[in-house]
Amino acid sequence: MDRTKKIAFNGLIIAVSVVLLVVGYLTKVKISFLALTSFVLGVSLQIGRIKNGLVSALAVNILSFVLISNPFYTLAFLPISFYPAIKFLSEKKRFSYLLKFAYFNIALVYYYLLSKLFAIEINFPVVSLLLGTILLQFIFLMYDYVFTKFLRYIQHTVM
Repeated sequence: MDRTKKIAFNGLIIAVSVVLLVVGYLTKVKISFLALTSFVLGVSLQIGRIKNGLVSALAVNILSFVLISNPFYTLAFLPISFYPAIKFLSEKKRFSYLLKFAYFNIALVYYYLLSKLFAIEINFPVVSLLLGTILLQFIFLMYDYVFTKFLRYIQHTVM
């Protein structure tokens, strides 16, 4: 794909991502739209590689801060938006799942601190938090698996 087509394609990726974020903000299934938007950003990485993917993620984050009035929602998207780049870079490494889970757990700490910043109460017993964290790890594993299948489908269909 030549440079002009890549730029136009990234523009479309950014536009679709922002629309998905706005729709997600207006619905009750916000986390689903955040994940779906990361899939779209993953397509940008498949087509244009790491540089285009990072530029797209950065542009979507900036536009979401400008267009969406809820700073918690837009800040919650930050780790999710850069996960496709982490996935892309880590899949070439020997311990890819270790790197992905490290990023995910750092994101969980980020979400915890973000909830404290916005005064969102988390009043669960330690056992419930531990079980919840384990459940989230499993959900993340499923998310990564589906994400991988989606990117392979895009690679074989589009490319």
